[in-house]
Amino acid sequence: MKHFLSLIYEYVTINIGEYYMNNTENKKERKKLIILIILVSVLLASLIITFFVLMYKNNEKNTNSINASNENEENNNSINVNNDNEENNIKNPLLLDISFIKNNGINSIKDISNETTLIDNKLILINKLVYDINKKELVLDKNTYEDIKFVNNYFIVKKNNLYGIIDKNFKTVIPCEYDDIEIYSENCAFLSLHESHFTEIVNLKTKEKFGPYLFNYYFYDNIIIGDVYLGDRTELSSNLIQVSDDKLEEHIIDITNNTERKSNLKDFTWITAEKFQNNYIITAQNFKNGVIDLNLNEIIDFKYDKIKNIDDKFLLTKKNNEYQLIDINKNVILSFNYDNNIFDDDIFIENNIICLKLNDDLYYYDFKGNLLNTSNGDAFISSLNDDYYLIHDYINSTCKYIDLKNNQIKDLDYDEFCRWTDQINTGYLTKEDNDKYQLYNNVLNKVSDNYYDNIYLNDNCFIGKINDLYYVLDYNDNKLIEKTLIDFKYVEDSAYLLEDENNNLYYFQY
Repeated sequence: MKHFLSLIYEYVTINIGEYYMNNTENKKERKKLIILIILVSVLLASLIITFFVLMYKNNEKNTNSINASNENEENNNSINVNNDNEENNIKNPLLLDISFIKNNGINSIKDISNETTLIDNKLILINKLVYDINKKELVLDKNTYEDIKFVNNYFIVKKNNLYGIIDKNFKTVIPCEYDDIEIYSENCAFLSLHESHFTEIVNLKTKEKFGPYLFNYYFYDNIIIGDVYLGDRTELSSNLIQVSDDKLEEHIIDITNNTERKSNLKDFTWITAEKFQNNYIITAQNFKNGVIDLNLNEIIDFKYDKIKNIDDKFLLTKKNNEYQLIDINKNVILSFNYDNNIFDDDIFIENNIICLKLNDDLYYYDFKGNLLNTSNGDAFISSLNDDYYLIHDYINSTCKYIDLKNNQIKDLDYDEFCRWTDQINTGYLTKEDNDKYQLYNNVLNKVSDNYYDNIYLNDNCFIGKINDLYYVLDYNDNKLIEKTLIDFKYVEDSAYLLEDENNNLYYFQY
């Protein structure tokens, strides 16, 4: 097309123009012809330019379409990967070489305390010593402070048998002048002087001090609750607190609004108050127990001899010998008669299963009150996740698998499935076969055909042992570290100290 337009342009502007110029003697006619040739040239030039512009735009459109298609394909792949990552709980592993700490009495993992803390991937606290990982050097040692621990983004340090606080840049926040220090939050600490029996409250951001208070203290959400004696205090909710002053008069402190009022409801026995689900208060009136809301409105009648908070999900009420497990809307989940008292260890919630011990037997219920199973009172229930559970009965050597999702209960070989508590709450379990172990998921499917001498499960990964060597793997049985490991030590959530065959030391987190 562009060659065709060029030929037309050449023919009109050159050949025809030359012909008429040679055969036109009249100057006026020649002038008109020149103007005509110029106009035709401009028109043809415009057509050529328009053609190239259209070609360029069409090409750009096709390119963008291809790119968009590629991007969509990449996005689809990315979405799939992300979904897989989310489904498999895959994260990026962190591996830090900390072999430079091998001094000060540290030669191997066995010389390191479990109280190891990684701080912002820059500092590491080991054996009460602080190292700079980037500089590979010791920055706080026992010559500087007798004791060091890291709490809520601050170091509590000890010097000359007195405690103080420094920040992560090693700047002094509170000098070492106190007999005891508790860092309550990133904003608040309690400073105690045992000889005077007084405690000060300090705002760690502003360094403003409050008090001193006699014997006890309470501080919440950066708001001081008032200059009252806190010998008796009960946390009613996340923003309400009940305290007694030195005259034993009860006060209700609204922390959110920073207000304090005396309790004019003398018939409430606030000393027994207990919060429930942050919106309710279990308390007593005329020696009977009930539940009120934060505005002191009665929610559950004051007619019970006793009310217990069960895992902040249900309330266990007692009236004479009749027990009921109810929710805050008074819906009855369980109801039974029992002549003895039920103590804290006799009823508990394991994720979505209610466990009730009566006499020497354990009863397992779902949240609708359906009886799932019974076992010997010494049995142990372990949660694989919210829907799947194992019940190990040590006395009778039985193992039950409860599938709440499909409402099924299966008998498992007691000797095959590992019963130890380090297998719990990861969503996985191990099965024994001739002193070798395989990894299974929560629906009892094998993760792989690999056998291990032992398996140590953690939240996001596990360690498999083969012939005295250790391997760090994800729950698809893929290696996370291509190193030959001779030892490991669990230190924090999903974190290990590792030692390879060359005695190099690593901090690993996944």
